[in-house]
Amino acid sequence: MSILDMDERLVELSEQFDLVYSPLVDCKEFPEQVDITLIEGSVSSDEDDRKIRAVRARTRILVSLGDCAVTGNVPAMRNSIPVPELLDWVYKGNGLLQEQVPADRLPLCCRVCDRYTK
Repeated sequence: MSILDMDERLVELSEQFDLVYSPLVDCKEFPEQVDITLIEGSVSSDEDDRKIRAVRARTRILVSLGDCAVTGNVPAMRNSIPVPELLDWVYKGNGLLQEQVPADRLPLCCRVCDRYTK
């Protein structure tokens, strides 16, 4: 958001680069040989992990922007809690009517948390 807050200066700056991948560009695959990539947000799923590894492999300079991209911020707080304990805390004992951990659609974050906390 800080970059977008540059308003009209962003338009002037855009004359100095080509935007090749973003939600604003209809590009399905991250291109090869990118000079600079700006990353925001945390790695919270297997898909995020796959994407960031491809981005890193194809980028000369990778710049992380914001707390989530740099430190993991709030999403990373769950990393210190073992996944089964986290799921029990979230889905059981919080006054829910049907206290149960979802079995058919487990949150994607759980596989990533397990990988990085073992």
